[in-house]
Amino acid sequence: MATTDEAGQDASGNRLPSGAGKSCAITLAACVLALTLAGDALALDSQDLASYRDWGLAVGTQSIGEFRRPGTSIYAEGTNLDGDQFGGINGNAFIWAASVQFRALNSRYALDPTSPNRRLLLGFSQELHQRYWVDSADGENGYVVAPGSTERYYDDNAHMTVALMEGFELTGDSRLLERAIATHEFVLEGEDSYQDGGIYFREGSLGNKNTISTLQEARGAAMIYQATGEQQYLDDAVRLLEWSNSHVQRSDKLYYQEYRDTNIGDIGNVPLTNGAGMGVLTNLELYDITGDAAYLAEAQRVGLAAARQFTNSSTGSVWGGAYWAFELVDAWVDLYQHSGSTRWLGYAADAVEFIKNDLEDNNGHYGRDWHTVNDDSWPELDDWLLIDQASVVRAYLSTGLAEAPAPDGDYNDDGVVDAADYTVWRASVGSPAGTLPNDADGGVIGSAQYQTWRANFGAVRFTLPDGPFAAGAVPSPGGLSLLCTLTLLAAHTRRRASVHSER
Repeated sequence: MATTDEAGQDASGNRLPSGAGKSCAITLAACVLALTLAGDALALDSQDLASYRDWGLAVGTQSIGEFRRPGTSIYAEGTNLDGDQFGGINGNAFIWAASVQFRALNSRYALDPTSPNRRLLLGFSQELHQRYWVDSADGENGYVVAPGSTERYYDDNAHMTVALMEGFELTGDSRLLERAIATHEFVLEGEDSYQDGGIYFREGSLGNKNTISTLQEARGAAMIYQATGEQQYLDDAVRLLEWSNSHVQRSDKLYYQEYRDTNIGDIGNVPLTNGAGMGVLTNLELYDITGDAAYLAEAQRVGLAAARQFTNSSTGSVWGGAYWAFELVDAWVDLYQHSGSTRWLGYAADAVEFIKNDLEDNNGHYGRDWHTVNDDSWPELDDWLLIDQASVVRAYLSTGLAEAPAPDGDYNDDGVVDAADYTVWRASVGSPAGTLPNDADGGVIGSAQYQTWRANFGAVRFTLPDGPFAAGAVPSPGGLSLLCTLTLLAAHTRRRASVHSER
């Protein structure tokens, strides 16, 4: 196994990911955070996840029928009990709503990767690009708010970067990657030296820098780096996240809506749920890339702060509009998929249970806010919006599709470390870091990965039982203390450099 020097290089002089060679201080911090997470939580079993998937598929299918514009692959902004489509511009949804629908369709394809769902997703992406993408004479190209408009918002386009990259990761269609890169280039046109960096809210605006534009594009840049390996995108991601951390992140780890030179803590600039979700997801992307445990620990701190700030412990509801809150549910699911702590899955499950039980009307439609109970005297909505239904679909499906992290050495990512993983390892020897999923060692594929496979032979991915399970249950504080002690000892000889696998 390769040894490292103090400069973070192996014996051959190859520079290792930034997490390599660090002391066990990060591991200790993660253990302290794990102790903080101990406690009671929701009873959850595998059938619950199946129900969430069924709910998401049902709402998504209904929404496709209600919102899709006749003779097209794109969608309307709203519809009503009379079946009339309305809103947006010229009847077409605003690009923010379209980006959320894009992500709902991504999750639908992840659930059922069949040819019809692939055609549904790619057909939507193609027509969306044809109708919403505008090539400007000055070369500043991007998605407009809707066909017929000339306005372009950087946060809208950042949402599209992420949606396109998710679609590329699922389908492998190179057009989605190309569009994501072009969209990223447009969003970066909103970055300048004013206020030390960060990205504006809207093209042509010279106001304060916007948190969502900046954080969401940091995540998008990290996703592009994972797909291309081109250093410039990793540099973009790190730079944008660091600006967010230094300029708009509060001491409690949540994010203001925008940077202000004065009065940043004004009541009109309170943190929102989507900022927290994007902060978590961006840190997890960078953890996947670098193996630096500091990113994972930060993601956990932000996720916990968001749970304390934005959830109702009695009902499980999440504060905020659907278009904000689904980002936080996504983040909790991804934390579960990285750490294996079912506490994160419990937060997400609580939220979707509340949505189903308290927010769904008699016709299977949902309103805007995820923290208020429907009025029983008004059993059905008169009208409803695409962005609210798509947010619900995404939350249902992402929670229902949640999987605990695979064991180290599971190189074919099927949930068990067995002889098939040896075959994959042998075919990958000499390949660069990032080639194998669930590679805890990093670096060029070789003997280190073999030793991990051998040590973990027979290990399986944790799955929820068929009967009730305490989703938030973690080892007792005493058990965690012992676990942390053992982990700290192991930290002297091992480092985490896990590689992104599709959610």
